[in-house]
Amino acid sequence: MPLPNKNHNLLISPAISIGLPIYNGGKQLPSVLNSILHQTFTEFEIIIGDNASTDHTPNICREFAEKDVRIRYFRHKNNCGALANFNFVLEQSNGEYFVWMAADDVWDKKFLEILYASLKEDPKGVCAFCPYQYIDEEDNPVGMVRSFNYSHHLNFFQLIKFCFYYDDVFIYSLFKSAVIKKIKFMPWRGMNAKNLLNTSHPILYFILASGKYIHCGNTPLMSKRLRSSGGFHHYAYKNFWPIFLLGYFFWRINVFSRSLGTVYRGSNSFLFTLLIFPFLFLRLISNLLTPSINPLRKRRIIKRIQDIFRKRAF
Repeated sequence: MPLPNKNHNLLISPAISIGLPIYNGGKQLPSVLNSILHQTFTEFEIIIGDNASTDHTPNICREFAEKDVRIRYFRHKNNCGALANFNFVLEQSNGEYFVWMAADDVWDKKFLEILYASLKEDPKGVCAFCPYQYIDEEDNPVGMVRSFNYSHHLNFFQLIKFCFYYDDVFIYSLFKSAVIKKIKFMPWRGMNAKNLLNTSHPILYFILASGKYIHCGNTPLMSKRLRSSGGFHHYAYKNFWPIFLLGYFFWRINVFSRSLGTVYRGSNSFLFTLLIFPFLFLRLISNLLTPSINPLRKRRIIKRIQDIFRKRAF
């Protein structure tokens, strides 16, 4: 149950609802919450979905909730899984707009202000996002600033751009609640049921088919944290290569088929879906041939190889 809040009117109709699903994120949680609470835009509520954390996450959440009436803290009795927790904080939201925040990312203080203003100015807009920067566990930048502008006055070309870039970090966009609440995270089927990778892609295909994506400026307003343990993996792979390949194949088929379905739901047009089919199919082939790797792991692999060559040079 949420902690009691004195300012009831604020929670009934905030401009923005911020969904913060978390599990054992106590290490980064204070900086994450401070990143939100120091926003220049202040008309928001924070919905924390604590997935039965076993560290000091509950104590931190209660401490912050007691200090700020905009925070609504929910603690699950049992771990319901990441996808269900993402859906939960969305379902609890009351705002006209909604944004998920990962439990270890950091926002620039003008993140909400800029994205909110951009959406309010364009009635066709359904989501707004910005350039972002990867950071490692020590807050060091990883790679270049990443900026993918999917915006186009025709939804068809928004989808083509997404098929090409395929960067799903804009799942942390600011969305119109009425649109994002039409769809939710769903687990994969069969041997992929426990795999969490790429579950956001079908949602983003739905969003781009539903309305206009708005790209906000050239300055990174979000820092996306990478972990060295993340990256390309699959629960069914283990060390048995036939299962590895079979699992990977069915996982990509899952992404393709569900994305095709959400394009149809978003556009409500069979012809539109038929036209986008070859681009989705090309993306499927590309994914089958070129599996992705966490940039942080890639950087460490390259550094390890360089160190080996340096030692041999001496």
